[in-house]
Amino acid sequence: MMAEGQNGIDELVNEVATWGEGGIWEMDVIEQTSTTYFFNVFRCPYYEKYRELGLDEFGVEFSCCRDEPFARGFNPQLKLVRTQTIMEGADYCDFRYYLLSK
Repeated sequence: MMAEGQNGIDELVNEVATWGEGGIWEMDVIEQTSTTYFFNVFRCPYYEKYRELGLDEFGVEFSCCRDEPFARGFNPQLKLVRTQTIMEGADYCDFRYYLLSK
């Protein structure tokens, strides 16, 4: 692993892989290069739990809002672009990570 906050795409791929341990996430990788990591999530355990508790209207504020700060903390040059989420009624979440040059 690189110095704290300076992780690259390979480290991101390894980290994201831990999110799906135990089969709780369903996702497809769309693109992976040295500067991009694009994937779609089709099953979200957070959404399922919030829906079960009757709190699905708060899911974006409880969970999805953490994804952008995670990217910045993982590497200040890492940018997340996401246009839709399961929490907001979409069929999948589209995660598009870009590693920008300094």
